[in-house]
Amino acid sequence: MYEGRVAPDLPADRVFVVPNLLSRHDPARGPEINHLLPLLDTRYGVSASSGQHLIAALPPLVMASYGAHAGRRGLVLQAPVTADLGTDLAPAAAAERISGIVRDTIAFARKRLGAEVFGLGATLPAWTRFGRDAIAVGGNVPVVTTGHGGTVHLIRELTRRVAGEVPGGGPVRIGVIGAAGSIGTSILTMLLADFPGLAFVACDRTTRLGRVDRVVRAAGAEGRTRVTDDAGEVLRTCPVTVSASTERLDLDALVPDADLTGHVLIDDSQPSRVDRDQWNKRGARLLWPIGTSGPADGPLNRRDGYRYGPGTGLLHSHDLWGCEAEAAVLALSGDHGAALTGPVTRGAAARVGALLDAAGVRAAAPQSHARPTPLAGPRRAPDEAAPAAVAR
Repeated sequence: MYEGRVAPDLPADRVFVVPNLLSRHDPARGPEINHLLPLLDTRYGVSASSGQHLIAALPPLVMASYGAHAGRRGLVLQAPVTADLGTDLAPAAAAERISGIVRDTIAFARKRLGAEVFGLGATLPAWTRFGRDAIAVGGNVPVVTTGHGGTVHLIRELTRRVAGEVPGGGPVRIGVIGAAGSIGTSILTMLLADFPGLAFVACDRTTRLGRVDRVVRAAGAEGRTRVTDDAGEVLRTCPVTVSASTERLDLDALVPDADLTGHVLIDDSQPSRVDRDQWNKRGARLLWPIGTSGPADGPLNRRDGYRYGPGTGLLHSHDLWGCEAEAAVLALSGDHGAALTGPVTRGAAARVGALLDAAGVRAAAPQSHARPTPLAGPRRAPDEAAPAAVAR
């Protein structure tokens, strides 16, 4: 804890603001804070509800710090926002409450920690209207970014990496679920350009398929892209699927008896929208779009081995969420104009991606839930020509 206890040794160049993801429905998320509040460990009999009450009453907590750079260092700061706050209140009330907490957290970090660049993690961009409601009106405005550009870039890099490694022969078909949203649209557009010879299946709710159709037509990919509202079809027929869905994907309902051996799902959401066990028992692999800066100590590496909780976070302390990496490179490069406070676009993601490349951030080893996820089987040839036409 910062207030009255331990002061950071250097002023902050940026702060990555995260909520606490402990939930009554997912108590496994608790360990991410146990290094600061060990009595919240479930072995001591503290319920998730009691833990959330305590967290909500706390000030912002400094969870971790990064290696120093030019006399400053980045910090991970947990805002007193709990996972169930968004469902315990009506949506409008929850958004107002969460936005207020994030504004107060940013004000605290500016005044007491010296930060001017802020990245928003997990669900915070959604609750704060892409960060716009996290910026206090008037005065010297801080730099706030959603991190969605970094997320899209790492999804793209991970997809390019695994498309040639999933088991099976011949060209792979790629699916995108949630293709009408800003992240889904950006990644679909990029991947259509990256893999001009492959077939795609793009999926979203029925009422949003018109937007998906427009994206596919703009890319000139009508002949090789099927547009559907059936997520189960995507999971069954696409060896590589990217999920940018805001809704949970229940595999027991969508593909109850499917054998998905060798299939890969890249899930962009935190908390994850897919149950790892549901995916694994069907012979498939769940991946998160994670970056890495390498093991050497530096301004992108968290100190003291912090990984956002065993079993729920990252494999290594030098691995980074895309949103976390975005805030870091904005601060380190000084390119504050790349900050995102609106829906991400292909161009915005490419701009952030260039900053990540320049900083040496690349796609990390395949992983999810702080565990490695090796891809087995003979390599495919992702640049092989796809069928000339795909039924719609």
